[in-house]
Amino acid sequence: MRIANFGLRKADFELRIAKGGLRIHKGNFKSELRQFSMKDPIGLFISEQLPERQNLLKEIHNTIIAADKTIIAEVDMMMGKQMIVYKAKGFMKYALASVKNYMSLHVLPIYGSPVLYSKYKARMIKASFQKGCINFVNADEMPIEIVQQLIKDCSTIDLQKIREEYLNQKKQKSKK
Repeated sequence: MRIANFGLRKADFELRIAKGGLRIHKGNFKSELRQFSMKDPIGLFISEQLPERQNLLKEIHNTIIAADKTIIAEVDMMMGKQMIVYKAKGFMKYALASVKNYMSLHVLPIYGSPVLYSKYKARMIKASFQKGCINFVNADEMPIEIVQQLIKDCSTIDLQKIREEYLNQKKQKSKK
């Protein structure tokens, strides 16, 4: 659970984000903050991260939104952590997280594409690549120009179609 104090005295109020949503304790700011969080939960999520991470998270978020028109972004829980999850046709396609020691960009299309995975692992040599995510500490490890190209390449991939083809092939094999 994260606590943000928005520059006011701790006695004025505390804002807590929990799985169930927004809870405000102490103070008379309830309606203003609820309106802010309901209108822009992603902005609220980014504003709660370490100040030195906020611009990069914002840039990556804006890149994903601009490059992939198939997705809907929301703040949600994934792998026990709150993060921005980008879904296409109900399937998670990307996710953006900020944890204790690093940030992560989860990119499901690279998990299923060895060609894309290899291409971007070679281009982002300072970042730490996992099966379907890229862990990074700062903009040097995650150059925004390369992220823009990565998302552009991934934006045309239809994960639902890939899943349906996989299930159909599996079904055909089981009939043999």
